Amino acid sequence: MYVVIGGTGSTGGRLAGVLSDRHDVVAIETDERRCEQLYAELGILVIHGSATDIRVLEEAGIERADVACALMRDDADNLAFLLLAHRFGVKARIARMRDTRYREAYELAGATDILNTADMFMREIVFSIERPEARRITELGAGEAELLAVQIPEGAAIEGRTVQQLTQSSGFPETCVIAGIIDSERRLTIPRGAAEIQPRSELLVVARPEDVPGVVAFLTRRK
Repeated sequence: MYVVIGGTGSTGGRLAGVLSDRHDVVAIETDERRCEQLYAELGILVIHGSATDIRVLEEAGIERADVACALMRDDADNLAFLLLAHRFGVKARIARMRDTRYREAYELAGATDILNTADMFMREIVFSIERPEARRITELGAGEAELLAVQIPEGAAIEGRTVQQLTQSSGFPETCVIAGIIDSERRLTIPRGAAEIQPRSELLVVARPEDVPGVVAFLTRRK
């Protein structure tokens, strides 16, 4: 994929680093020193200029982009970038929203995904406080489901039971799916029904948000 990133602060810079090994990435940054730093560290093309300047976007090859990521500090700049990306026909237009009052404006500007980092960070803190046995890996769809990693404690009641036995148990939510098992040596298995739950393993579970407390309690209860 060809990805154009507008803004290379902490989020944009990290994203460029993650994507650069697998995709063609071009970043746009107004700070010339930051451009030089990212080029030296990542070896990616970083264009000095504003992502709201149509000439800079043309230089970045916006007309060839599959994805445009608006990660600048100001919502107004992100909105302008998205509008221009939309005008050039970029199919996936992702924005980081700082002020939730701009949500409708982002939707009108054609954002295909709107990420509010403050809300995401708050959800992670609440999740860690309320369910310390589990890690929330990501949100699926438009928030309809979550992918969790649930650490199975020593002496858990589910040790030695198969995936099929677990999913057929009365306390296991019908809408939940066990998507993977990570053993004590950190090896991942995509399980069939006959796979057994071993001590000190970690289960990857897909669940609806309302089912998360129940499934975590079910998987971590002790004998």
